[in-house]
Amino acid sequence: MLQLLVTTLVRMVVNTAFRLFYPFVPELSRAFGVSPEALTAVVSARGALGLVSPAVGATADRVNRRNLMLLGLGGVSAALALIAVAPSLAMIGFAAALISISKLAYDLGVLSHIGDQTSYEKRGRLIGLSEMSWSGAALIGLPVVGLVIARFGARAPFIGLSVLVAVGLVAISLTVKATRSAGQTVIGPGPGRLTWRELLRLPSVAPMLLTSMLIPLGNEILNAIYGRWLEDSFGLSVASIGASAIVLGLAELAGEGCIALFADRLGKRTLAISGALLGVAAYLALPGLSATGQVGWALLGVAGVYLGFEILVVGTIPIVSELAPQARGTMLSTASAMQSAGRLLGAWIGLALFPLGIWPAALLAAAVNLIVSVILWRWART
Repeated sequence: MLQLLVTTLVRMVVNTAFRLFYPFVPELSRAFGVSPEALTAVVSARGALGLVSPAVGATADRVNRRNLMLLGLGGVSAALALIAVAPSLAMIGFAAALISISKLAYDLGVLSHIGDQTSYEKRGRLIGLSEMSWSGAALIGLPVVGLVIARFGARAPFIGLSVLVAVGLVAISLTVKATRSAGQTVIGPGPGRLTWRELLRLPSVAPMLLTSMLIPLGNEILNAIYGRWLEDSFGLSVASIGASAIVLGLAELAGEGCIALFADRLGKRTLAISGALLGVAAYLALPGLSATGQVGWALLGVAGVYLGFEILVVGTIPIVSELAPQARGTMLSTASAMQSAGRLLGAWIGLALFPLGIWPAALLAAAVNLIVSVILWRWART
């Protein structure tokens, strides 16, 4: 339990570093002397790095999990320090990319470690608790960053977070045991190693990797446009839309809590499908809630979308972690790459559909979630 507490708290700090750019674009752009558009562009380019995550996953299956965590934390700390001392646009872009790939390494180390040390029957609770670090960053980390920027300036949170991540590195080295993947086998040529052809012959691998792409694709159709939709439909200011992110953070926390409390009791597949179907209902309800003209009802619908999404996406992590225990890091990282592809495609689709109103986007997102629920029912492990 001490290992879970330490890795989760450190993960919350890392997630705060990863999430801090977008909410504070105006302040950071003024402090660093760049335009908001340019800052957003260089930071958003890091999303493409998710497509190379299988290479990180292959590394995760070759080195012990603790070393992968330490490598990731070292990268995050160095990147934050770089922004603090040399905040040029090029440096910010490089550092944001380094934070992204280093966070991936740390996350893979943590999730693979949980998978190695915990039986599948008990894994949902621990992964759900660990994933609370994501909502914790939104509900605790980002508000603290805002206070620090207001009091000490835009460089201060990068310095502070760099130090905290470095402290976390020491804490991980002292509390986490060095472990290798179950079975001691990895992807690639050589005796005792699984090839991708062998992996794809496993019954559930291809369908579950497909769901890894479809889940964020459906969510991103709405995520890419919901700010503009709220502004156009209800006349909300940018500040009000930003404040609505608290609703999303609470929905994320509730979803992660559901996984921690119920995934192992009710079954991981059952809970993940429940999240997908909740998403279907919430997507279909959004246009009607929007038509009421009451922003509170609309935000309730958005919260339902994100609650269902969080239950679904977190609920599938333990399932993916058990697809091929001999190559757990590779499976988790490949799923991450598929998620990146899904987010990119979903954002493009959402932006293309936005001129047609909320109905087409809501219907398509609901259809995607329905397809996901069918795939999970047929191929996911209970």
